[in-house]
Amino acid sequence: TRDAPTPTPESALTTQDAPADTNTARPPHAETRIAPPMPEAVPHPTVLARVAPTPEEAPIVQTAPKRTKTTTPTRQNGAAASMDAISALAARASRAANTAHTAHGAEKTADVRPPAFFPVPNPHAAASKTDALPALHVDKGKNWSYYGAGGPDAWGRLRPEWKLCAEGMRQSPIDMTADIRVAVDLEPVKFDYRPSRFLITDARHQLQISLAEDMGMEVRGRRYALKGFSFHRPAEIRINGSAADMEVHFFHLDEAGRVAILAVQLMRSSEPNAQLQNLLNNLPLDKGDSYMPEAVFDPGTFLPSSPAHFLFMGSLTMPPCFENVLWVLMKEPVMLSDEQFSIFARLHPGNARPPQPVNARLVLESR
Repeated sequence: TRDAPTPTPESALTTQDAPADTNTARPPHAETRIAPPMPEAVPHPTVLARVAPTPEEAPIVQTAPKRTKTTTPTRQNGAAASMDAISALAARASRAANTAHTAHGAEKTADVRPPAFFPVPNPHAAASKTDALPALHVDKGKNWSYYGAGGPDAWGRLRPEWKLCAEGMRQSPIDMTADIRVAVDLEPVKFDYRPSRFLITDARHQLQISLAEDMGMEVRGRRYALKGFSFHRPAEIRINGSAADMEVHFFHLDEAGRVAILAVQLMRSSEPNAQLQNLLNNLPLDKGDSYMPEAVFDPGTFLPSSPAHFLFMGSLTMPPCFENVLWVLMKEPVMLSDEQFSIFARLHPGNARPPQPVNARLVLESR
């Protein structure tokens, strides 16, 4: 009788991990594979830049289990994350052109991380507080706000990483006076907006909506994926000193993590806005809560009929106020009724940052 060969460590691991299969014979050298989970009916996220997370950001970044031994970016579930966390991730994305360095000075590329501007709605999951964006906050009472001790004048002092709010040279919003605008033949923005299920969150400072479909816009040959949108009252961007009644900001990211914000101004009229009413009909009942109705929302209905727009570089209009954000402001406003305006006024009495210094920035304007 000949002794059986002693299994090698590799073969022992393969035998241990392989699932039992009584129906199909498996060759002894076959590699054990774990079936990937069924994909959720959620949009594919845009890939952020290969930038390593900082220690502060690392605890809030969530990644799905790896399917194979590759660096393919994984899909992020619609987990709760504060807007401070969202801003921090976006700030990391804006540094996409930078590379990490090893202790010996050699360059390396960090893992790919999925974006987290807004939670990803899951049409097949019941809406709950875990799907929501919680109230905006920072620890130890250092709350930022649009008024009072934590108002815009104090943002740059509340946290060291928010110093751009006070020291940045290309901050938003701005007052677009005639002397800084240059009229040119701007190429129209190409929009790929369509109806989608949506998740609506009544956050501490604003009403936020995220969408389940993959859509976006193309500006100067670069495509940006739409992540969600929020409302501000009054409008943050001013034109010749005047502010519209409200403004909606559509947040976008491209494949390298660059941020682009489409701004559409809202003006009061006698006629209600049907799609805006669709959102108001599905408001969450409590602050910090989210609700995902069966209804769909078409962001394309918030686009004016005229393609004319302004184009300039700026920043986020909330902490951490990071810069290198592309702003697209449509010249023609969209209408809402007095009653709809009053509902927003009750929800958020005022959530607009004051205009910031222009500092010799160029603003292009469609003629």
